[in-house]
Amino acid sequence: MDVISAVTPPQGFENLDSFRAERAERAYKSFEGMFLQELLKEMRKAQPESELFPKSDAMKKYEEMLDGVLAQSMADSGQLGIAKELQAEARKREAAEMLAVDRTMQKQALETLKGAPNSADNLSGLGLGE
Repeated sequence: MDVISAVTPPQGFENLDSFRAERAERAYKSFEGMFLQELLKEMRKAQPESELFPKSDAMKKYEEMLDGVLAQSMADSGQLGIAKELQAEARKREAAEMLAVDRTMQKQALETLKGAPNSADNLSGLGLGE
């Protein structure tokens, strides 16, 4: 992937913000799917293995693939809500960061105004005061 395609939204997206939102949503759902897959994997480990019918390597691989598909299907349904919660937390964090940036900019502007001479000094310096 080149640098231009990494920041340029593909066709179908009006602006970069909607493109980033779509990518973030897919990332959160993918994370939820990986989490669910690990959960299913650990649940399978808790299941006692039959001595009469031991699992072959092929059966273990099949169950692993089945868990992956099932986990992604569960994540895509959105019923568990992990992806939605992650998105909500990310929005809160972004809002807090934007507020902090705004406050910093306001403080810098106030400090600049405090250091600037007042309007009466400006007028007298121009010969218009008094």
